[in-house]
Amino acid sequence: YSDILFVSIPSKNMLEFNLTNEKLILFSAKAPQVKHMIDYFLTELKKDSEYVVAVRNYITEDRTLLSFHKGDIIRLQHMDGLEAGKHYGCIVRKKVMLLEELKRDTPEFGWRFGAVYGKSGVFPSECVRPVAAPDFLVLPAERVEPRDRQGRVAASAAIAMAMGSAVAAHELDLSTEVVNDMYGESLSVELDDLPLHSGQYHMTEFAKKYFREAQRNRSDQKAKKGKEGRDPVDMVKFSKSPIQESLIDFSDSGMNRVAADIFLAIMKFMGDFPLKGQTEQDLVTTILKLSGDHGLIKDEAYCQVMKQVTANTSSKPDSCQRGWRLLYILTAFHRCSDVLKPFLLKFLQDACASPGMQYQGITKACEQNLRRTFQYGGRAQYPNSMELKAMLV
Repeated sequence: YSDILFVSIPSKNMLEFNLTNEKLILFSAKAPQVKHMIDYFLTELKKDSEYVVAVRNYITEDRTLLSFHKGDIIRLQHMDGLEAGKHYGCIVRKKVMLLEELKRDTPEFGWRFGAVYGKSGVFPSECVRPVAAPDFLVLPAERVEPRDRQGRVAASAAIAMAMGSAVAAHELDLSTEVVNDMYGESLSVELDDLPLHSGQYHMTEFAKKYFREAQRNRSDQKAKKGKEGRDPVDMVKFSKSPIQESLIDFSDSGMNRVAADIFLAIMKFMGDFPLKGQTEQDLVTTILKLSGDHGLIKDEAYCQVMKQVTANTSSKPDSCQRGWRLLYILTAFHRCSDVLKPFLLKFLQDACASPGMQYQGITKACEQNLRRTFQYGGRAQYPNSMELKAMLV
C-alpha cells in the first residue's frame, strides 16, 4: 500500500491506481466497492505513520537539505525548531529506476531499491504526502543490492531485465523499419513532437493514402471508368460483414489471409460473429499472435479495431465497449509503425476529447498503454483467462 497514492474511477467498471511511479488500470464490476475498501485501508494505514512519499522531485545543492526523487519513501524524524511547512527525515527507499532514465557515469546508474540512506535533511512538506509504512520484509531478495566476495555491488536480475528490455526495444525498432520501407516513408518521431491538432492525421487521411480500396478507386478514376468509389470516411467505419482482403494495400498478397483471420477474430470477440466453440482467450491470443508474427500486419490489426469502434451500429449492445477493451489490450502489446503512430494517437485523443463520449476512461488508458509500449516495449505474456475476465466485466 505504500506505493498507492490514490485510486480513482475514470469511467464505469474502471479503476485507476495512481502509484508512486506509474498508473495501473484494472476493471471490475464492483469498482466503487473496491475503491471504498482501498481508501479505507489507506486512511487507516496512514494514521500515525512515520513515512511520507515524494510526489515530485526536490533537488538542491544545499547539504543541510534533503534531495529526493518522485516516488522515494522518506521516514520522518523529530527535530526541534523546524519552520512551518518543513519536515525533517531520511530516505529509506529509492524508487525503482530503469536504466533508460539514468546516465551511465552517475552514482545512481542501475537499479537502487531497498537501500537505506543514512543522510537526513530538511525538505518542504509540500513535496510529500503521508503514506503507509513500507513493508520491507517482502521486498524481493534481488532488490537489496547483493554484494560479491570482494564487497562490490553485484549485478542483480533487475539490471539484466532492464538490459533485456533495451535489447527488445532495439529489435522492435528494426522490425518497424521494415514497415516504414513498405509505406515508402522513413519517419522517426516522438509522440510528443507530433502536430496532432491539425487535420492531417485523421484516419480518413491514412485511408486515402494506404487503404487498398482507396488505391483501387484512384486507379479506376485514372482509367476513366466513371464509377465513383466509396468515400474514405466510410472506409474507416464499422462493418457488419467480414473482410476478404486486408484494409491496407500491402504488396504481399499473402497478408490478405492473415488480415481476414484477424478481422474475423475481432468480430467474434466483439460479439458480431458466432464464436463457434472458441473462447475469448483463444480470440485474443489469435489476434496478438497473428499480428505479432507478421511485422507488416500490426498496423492492419490497429486499423481494423479502430474501424470497428467507429460509428459502431452493431445490434449487440456491448460490441463497441468490447472493441475498446480489445484496443486497450493491443496497445499494451504491440507498437505500430512510425507511419501509423500519429494517426493512432490522434484517433485516441479525439475520442477522449469528444463531448459525451462514454469510453473516455478506456480511451485515455489506451493512450497511456501506447506511450508505455513505445518507451519500454510491449508486454510479452498473453493475458490469462482470469485477467481477461477482469478486463471484460
